[in-house]
Formats: sequence, C-alpha cells, structure tokens
Amino acid sequence: MKLGINKIFGHSKTVLGFFVLFVLILNLNCSKGAKVYERSKQAGIEFGKSTDQNGCLKEALARSEEVSFYQMYKHGEVRGFFRGCLEGSQPVEGFCDDVPGKLDLKESDWEREKCRGAKGLLACRGVFSEQHKFCRF
Repeated sequence: MKLGINKIFGHSKTVLGFFVLFVLILNLNCSKGAKVYERSKQAGIEFGKSTDQNGCLKEALARSEEVSFYQMYKHGEVRGFFRGCLEGSQPVEGFCDDVPGKLDLKESDWEREKCRGAKGLLACRGVFSEQHKFCRF
C-alpha cells in the first residue's frame, strides 16, 4: 500500500487543527474558571461572616449537590465559595482534626470516603480538597 505525501500531511494537518482547537477551548475555560473561582470566593467570604467553618462545609456540600459532572466551571464556583467562606468564618475547634497530613497519600481515599453516595461526586471531592488545602497548607 502506497501512501501519497499529501495524504500523510493532510491527515497530520487535521489532527493538528483539532489539537489547536482543543488547547484554545481549554485555555478559555481555565481563564473563565479562575474568574469564577475568585468571584465565588468573595461571595464565600461574605457568607462566612455569618457562620462558622462547619456552616461553610454544610453550605458548600449543599451547593455541590447541584453540580453535574459536565459543569466544570461550577466545580470551581463551589470550591471558591468554600475557600472564601472558610477564610471569613468563625473557627471551629477540631475542624481540621481528621484531615490527612500535608504529604499524606491517603488524601484521595479520605475525599472518596467523605463523598460516598454524594449526588455531585466531583464537586463534593473538590470541597474536601479545599478543606485539605485550608487545613494543611
């Protein structure tokens, strides 16, 4: 079977075109996600002024239930809200006690266990990932 030079490079151009398009879309989503995170963080700080860290966790988990797998920007919205809320809220003794250590490889297992049966699984795991960062970094 003999392939002509145009077929080889024509196919490569198509693949390259799809790759460039994918990178552009990913870049737009990431920049939008950063803005959404920061805007949501400000809303979380305001909400946090009227609650404690447990109240923030409860609200963030409730919000995570509304996020579907495909709503990637909403994952960032919930995470940003939770982080801001934690920063603006009243501390709770013991809030970080069961959070894995800074370099503990069991963080993923901890998140999975905390979110077992959750409706918005990825957003729920994002909430606990934020708690881990808040408590250990």
